[in-house]
Formats: sequence, C-alpha cells, structure tokens
Amino acid sequence: MQTPLHYAASCGHVEAVRTLLQLKVSLELYDEDGHCCFDVADTEEIFNMLKAEEELRQAAT
Repeated sequence: MQTPLHYAASCGHVEAVRTLLQLKVSLELYDEDGHCCFDVADTEEIFNMLKAEEELRQAAT
C-alpha cells in the first residue's frame, strides 16, 4: 500500500505533492515494496521538491 505522498509522487501530481509537503507528511515511510517517496518520484521536478523539503527539515533540527 502506498501513502498519499507515494501515490502523488509516482503519478506526477506536482500540486498534490506540494500540498502534502506543506502539511508536513513523513518523507521516511516506505511502501510494501520497500520504496520511499524519492524512489517513486515520477519526475525530476518532484524528486527535487522532495529533496529540498528533506534538506529544510534537516536544517530545522
């Protein structure tokens, strides 16, 4: 089963990914196949959004 972030990222739904990131959903969850949201990102734009969010969260801790 995929999380909403996995689904949005894998289907290329940029706005949905953006909204989910604003809601601070976890970037660290894995689907049943062992993939994280970075692994299933459909586009480079989405991958870069996820990476930027990860860096922001790490800087905040």
